[in-house]
Amino acid sequence: MRASTLRHWDAEGLVTPDRLSGRGTRRYSPAQVRDAGIVHQLRSAGYRIDPLRTLIPACGAGTDGRSRWAAGRQAGRVDG
Repeated sequence: MRASTLRHWDAEGLVTPDRLSGRGTRRYSPAQVRDAGIVHQLRSAGYRIDPLRTLIPACGAGTDGRSRWAAGRQAGRVDG
């Protein structure tokens, strides 16, 4: 993934990395890397930024969040 893409997703609130104090360097935790992968896959599938602002927080953190998203999708609560 390009750094400019990650900066854009940060600005859009899709994947918000931790910031190292002083320099403002972005640091991605394993969960944030996973979230960036989810955003990448969904963008590749044609999802636009606006719907992802709602969808990504619904995924939650950790594998439990992905399970909740998958359960919602199977129940018809998540478009796509």
